[in-house]
This record gives sequence, structure tokens and C-alpha cells, in this order.
Amino acid sequence: MAEGKYIKVKLDLHPAKRWEKPKWVTDKDIDDIDRMLYNDLKDEFDEMITEGMDIQDFSWIDKMLVEDEQYSPLEEPYENYAISTYGRIFSGKRKQSVVTSSTGKRFYVMLLGASVNMNKEFAKRGWIFVPSFIREKHKQYGWRVYTSKLFKKNNKE
Repeated sequence: MAEGKYIKVKLDLHPAKRWEKPKWVTDKDIDDIDRMLYNDLKDEFDEMITEGMDIQDFSWIDKMLVEDEQYSPLEEPYENYAISTYGRIFSGKRKQSVVTSSTGKRFYVMLLGASVNMNKEFAKRGWIFVPSFIREKHKQYGWRVYTSKLFKKNNKE
């Protein structure tokens, strides 16, 4: 094969989820990894792995915050998301807020196919969770919240 040409090989160890881009390995990557493993260059190998990782920069969120609102990044596996004190979730990849859902006193959001409970996330950060305050802020600023039909029927908001 000519110098500078690469063969794309799809990794089958962990197939890409539908929200992820597939990862490709080139011949050069394979040669570099073989060299590092053969010569026991663990530090260089670790550096190569961390270079390819996305480190999230949430500085853009400051422009979207209102009044006394603060934010905090979520832990793994949701490290691409951040939560605010007014019950908003921000997506680091799309650089926008994610629509939350509500069933009465419970606020949650679906991230990566799993439900993330706001009450638990607030407790982890030492924030006070008051559903009526969050609902009021969402109404005041026109942020969208999906509300269950049962809750709407019982409370006629």
C-alpha cells in the first residue's frame, strides 16, 4: 500500500450508539499502538488516548443563564451535559438546553436513553429542589417543559 494511504477499519468491540459517531482506526494508529505496547511506552500511550477524548467546555452556558442561575456539569456517563439551579439541562454537543419533563413534583430529562431525576442531581450538588419554583421560572422565561397528561387533567393548568 502506498505511503500516506489509510484503511478504515470499524471497531466492533463496542458498536456506536445511535447518538454517537462510529470510531475508525487507521493503519498508522495500529502501528503506533503496536510500537508503544512492544516498547512499554505506557505514558505515551496514555497521552495518545487522552488526546482523542473530548474535554467539554461549558463557557458558552454563561450567556444563556439568567439572574442568579448557576450551572454544574453532570457526572459520567452524562459528562456532555450540565444542570442549572433553575432546573435546565444544557447539551455540550448541541450547545442548547434540553427540554425537561414533569409529572407533578418530579422533574426529569431523558439523556442517552436513561431518565435523569432532577431531585437526585440537585441533592448531589447541595442545591434545594423546589418543584413549584422551577415550574414558575420555566413559565416566567418561556422554557419548554413536557407535562404528563394525567397531571394536566388533575390540575388544569
